[in-house]
Amino acid sequence: MIYFAREGKGDLYKLPPRKEPPTNNWQDELGLECDLSSPLWASYIMEFSFVLVNEQSLSLQALGSLISKQFPLLASNCLLKEVSSFKLHKQTKAVELTCQYEVLDPMQVWQRFGQVEGEVPKMSIQKVALNGIDFGAMGVGVVDFYDSFLMPEKPKEERWLSESSFISGRKLANSTHLYTKPQEVQVQCVIPYSREEQLTTPLSLLARELQKAGKQTLNDRTCYYKEMTECKLTRSRFNFTLYFQII
Repeated sequence: MIYFAREGKGDLYKLPPRKEPPTNNWQDELGLECDLSSPLWASYIMEFSFVLVNEQSLSLQALGSLISKQFPLLASNCLLKEVSSFKLHKQTKAVELTCQYEVLDPMQVWQRFGQVEGEVPKMSIQKVALNGIDFGAMGVGVVDFYDSFLMPEKPKEERWLSESSFISGRKLANSTHLYTKPQEVQVQCVIPYSREEQLTTPLSLLARELQKAGKQTLNDRTCYYKEMTECKLTRSRFNFTLYFQII
């Protein structure tokens, strides 16, 4: 038998990062010009901690076969790169190990969620909208978001998108120089659930919006999705963080 140890299972629901699109930032132009017509997705590493009980064969090939039978997503879409930790508990005859997988075809992850249909859990308005759709309407709660260009003297918990006084690639009202550093927004999210379909349906809706070609909007500000990180899965909640590049 194989069991997950610690919180690594959350990476099974992780959506792929986006490759940096071709860009330029000409000094005589306003903003960052990006080619977003054909989104490309980057491979990424998932790390899991497993506990194996009553298994006689522990070769790498046998381990891969056992894990693949229990977790088909890893079998069809991932390459076992490294076993980074291995511990044998003599009294219980259990083995705890940590494995790193590389996701070879991120589009298979999108397809997994893109085919899910179901009822979206009711959630109050979150006042954060992606492509004009409030996160609450997708069944996703917003715990916090952080705009890297907000006034530095403001506490982080008070930094809201609507209060930003900076716009990437444009002159500030009281400044004579062009601020060209890319602006990034971080959105911490949570999806409460009691059954898997109550988790995968909001992820399906979110994935469909994130993978759209062309420019997207976050609270009516032009941007594109960069990556999802810090994925943690409990029995009732899936927590993760989204990063957006403002353009």
